[in-house]
Amino acid sequence: MTLQPARKPAKGPQWIAVFITNNLPEAHIVLGKLQANDVPAMLHQEAGAAALGITLGNLGEVKILVSPGDVERAEALIFADQHEQIEANNDKIQVIWDDDDPAEHFQDTDDE
Repeated sequence: MTLQPARKPAKGPQWIAVFITNNLPEAHIVLGKLQANDVPAMLHQEAGAAALGITLGNLGEVKILVSPGDVERAEALIFADQHEQIEANNDKIQVIWDDDDPAEHFQDTDDE
């Protein structure tokens, strides 16, 4: 009997999830945006979830995966539009109460 060295697991590419959703069309849009900007990415969904129509919980998750070196660039591409949109929509906030006359509580904050 001879001793054999233990087999090491094969090292393949490592992937990191940069976007997780339960919406498959949304995942394909994000994947396309990354690929159009030369960021290698892939879509991952648990096997069988789509066939069973599962769209909730961990089985319904659709993940966009990128290599560790592309994480920052991918996140910048994915979340750039959301950041601009949030800042652009914070200019005015109006609160209307259902039980009172809204005109009593409305204050015009337009100082321009």
